[in-house]
Amino acid sequence: MQYVFTAVYTKGEGETLHVSFPDFPECSAQGEGMLDAAKKAETVLHLCLFDMEQQGVLIPKMKDPGKIEVNPGDVISMVVVDTDPYHSRFAHSVQCTLSVPSWIEDAAGRTSLDLSQVLHDAVRREIGMPVHDVPTPTPAPDVQNEEVAQDVLLENNGNQKVRSGGRKVANAIMIGLLSVLVIAALLLAGMVLTPWLDNVPVIGTVMQTIETRMNIDFIDLGLGLRRGY
Repeated sequence: MQYVFTAVYTKGEGETLHVSFPDFPECSAQGEGMLDAAKKAETVLHLCLFDMEQQGVLIPKMKDPGKIEVNPGDVISMVVVDTDPYHSRFAHSVQCTLSVPSWIEDAAGRTSLDLSQVLHDAVRREIGMPVHDVPTPTPAPDVQNEEVAQDVLLENNGNQKVRSGGRKVANAIMIGLLSVLVIAALLLAGMVLTPWLDNVPVIGTVMQTIETRMNIDFIDLGLGLRRGY
């Protein structure tokens, strides 16, 4: 496919010229002198358009050169490219040997990092080509595993409810037993202490007053409790 797009040459330090493409802000090139910069601009534009075709990205229409805003001293030029030779030459992968330190290989293995993709992206950035983010495919949900997980969750919830109910019953039984023990202790204390308290002058006077007003006999009551009536 043949294209024609606008390139803007901007003067840099010394003989350096920076090349930008108003229709492709992510693409750029630079060279020493006009000839070198023009060749590199053509190469970068070729690769950018070829890559867009490979990725299925819509290629925009060329902007009107007369409406492009440039700085004083900038030079506008047209670049003509044909991507067909690139498809026949580069539309396939090749094997290459890359030497890296062992720790990089270990780190890449632990993080499932694709070194080929890293090299691919680094070269694209180095020559001024855009790097397209490849979306990570979302794995299809495993319906069977989800159903199993839900069953396990329901079973766990049921077990928790059973354990909670068992704890409540155990607590109620424990409270009942403690209540019985407290009542028995109080009755036993009354049976043991009533005769002794009656012999203490102050306490005896108080108990006699209570006996008179309530018409009861603590000793008889204590003996009755000890006798079982």
